[in-house]
Amino acid sequence: MQSILTLLTAGGTLTKAGQTAGKQTLKAVKVPEPYWQELGAGVAFLLLLGLLGLRQSLPQISIWYTDRALENYHERVLELDADNATAHFWGRLYEDLQKPDEARTQYQYAIALSNRLR
Repeated sequence: MQSILTLLTAGGTLTKAGQTAGKQTLKAVKVPEPYWQELGAGVAFLLLLGLLGLRQSLPQISIWYTDRALENYHERVLELDADNATAHFWGRLYEDLQKPDEARTQYQYAIALSNRLR
């Protein structure tokens, strides 16, 4: 993703068409020509900060998506088989997601189902 974004940005400003479009945009916004270089450097710096921020947040993004996927999977398992005692032991998942009420409910279902199966 970062490589594609970098290539698109670099390709746009490095080609004649990209340079012409950039100059026309700056003229349309009425930026004085002596400030074009500084503005370009500022935009490049902001892009760099954005990419670094995205790179640093990838682990948190991954954890968020993993948590949502596990939660959705668990709900689907219970829709298909509400008496699946093993699925109700997924209270641990809800504990990890900081949802104690849901975890307690799943543990109570698991205990009730285990007692019924005896």
